[in-house]
Amino acid sequence: MFRVSLNNAFAKRSLRPLHEKHQATPVNVLLALADPTDKIYSGMVAALTVDGTVDVYASGTAWGLFALDKNDVIDDTNGQPTDLGSETNGTPFAVWQGGPDAYFRVTDPKVGDADCVISGTGFAVGAPVYAAAGGLIDATGTVVIGNVVEVIEDGVDLVIQLSAPAS
Repeated sequence: MFRVSLNNAFAKRSLRPLHEKHQATPVNVLLALADPTDKIYSGMVAALTVDGTVDVYASGTAWGLFALDKNDVIDDTNGQPTDLGSETNGTPFAVWQGGPDAYFRVTDPKVGDADCVISGTGFAVGAPVYAAAGGLIDATGTVVIGNVVEVIEDGVDLVIQLSAPAS
């Protein structure tokens, strides 16, 4: 008989591909957080560091959107074999990178929280989505990560087309 915790039985990721077949690419990378207590929700913007690992985007080049989670509800780093790394030197993780038909639904599980995935309430269909510390924002002056395809609930639930990463 298997005993499985049901604490997170109904937990959902905050980023989901809209179509079964698409040209977005999940890239296998190592996660090395500058602050190991940082929480990651799928859909947050990832930045490539100089040593080739990824961290939560703060500034510079946005590299894609996190496909996995590391937070109080879902922790995809939990149970990783120790020989694959640790939070200080890298834990296997995945990041979605865009393409011509890379459509994703992004839902913010932490609206108004410091760990929110979507910031702002001025999203408009066809407008660019920008990278912000920790997530997506509607304000200009930052790095474009994609375009808004549909606004299901402004500031909470969006469908975006993820751009190809900057090289």
